[in-house]
Amino acid sequence: AFDPELARKAQIAYDNQLPVNFQQLELIEESLPRLLNEKKQLEAARSATAKLPVGGPYMLPKDLDICQVRPVPGQKDIQGTPLEVMEAFYPGAYDRQITGPAKDAPKKITEGV
Repeated sequence: AFDPELARKAQIAYDNQLPVNFQQLELIEESLPRLLNEKKQLEAARSATAKLPVGGPYMLPKDLDICQVRPVPGQKDIQGTPLEVMEAFYPGAYDRQITGPAKDAPKKITEGV
């Protein structure tokens, strides 16, 4: 069946030329500013990478900002991950799934403990 709400959200992604999956599409309106910033940062990273000399050294510029890019290794939040969608629809579900010694790990990571 045709879902006009899903079509409207897909049009937002299409109009802004954002490659998103169906899970991200659910939160497109809330995450649109971050996704647009992420798009700009990725374009800058691609441009900087293309300027690297053949044969190296292959170090990205230190002033390259990728703070809005998600997911990335070592990130300390759930933005851009499937957990973001799960938390949006089922608040607290992530915390309820983790048991044992790892239960406090997300809090320690986000609080920097």
